[in-house]
Amino acid sequence: MRHLKYTLAAAALAVGLSGAAQAALTPITTPPVASGPFTVVFAFADAADISDLAFSQGGPETVLITNNGPTADPIGFTVTAGMAGTVNFILENITEGYSFTAGVVDPVDGRQHAVTTTNFADFGVGPLSPAAAAAIATRPGGIFIGFEDERGGDYDFNDLIYYFTSVRIVDAPAPAALGLFGLGLLGLGLMRRKA
Repeated sequence: MRHLKYTLAAAALAVGLSGAAQAALTPITTPPVASGPFTVVFAFADAADISDLAFSQGGPETVLITNNGPTADPIGFTVTAGMAGTVNFILENITEGYSFTAGVVDPVDGRQHAVTTTNFADFGVGPLSPAAAAAIATRPGGIFIGFEDERGGDYDFNDLIYYFTSVRIVDAPAPAALGLFGLGLLGLGLMRRKA
């Protein structure tokens, strides 16, 4: 019986920890925060539509990077903008005529359209291009934000991927992962109390 309690407590803790770790592509549920001027690198594109990545910090939107169209920016293109504080990153799908803001649920389809990770491999699109890899290598410690650029799309969040420095996501861990982690801690506490 004692071994069963140890096994159950260890399993609950392992499930809680793995649940927290498995959320490699984390939906962004609150607007990102910049610690100062931020740098954006155009890391990857698999979208056929013309789109702009723009930002706003309480004023008008400023376009940072354009995908496709006559003024398209190349992969590896880098721009620095903004200031410290909350940042609304907006993906404007010019072809379709709608936009998505990182951290805001789309009112039409009821879904988040942006995810974040610190590891580009989490997107499952192969390695970074040489141009993107070179631009990112000189700017370590950033995060990737991937967008789904269409309503009713495949929601793989690799249509347009950008790399940001001086930007952080302040989302809390998923409630389910926290619950499982708490269950594991409770099991360990009970196990210790009985021993």
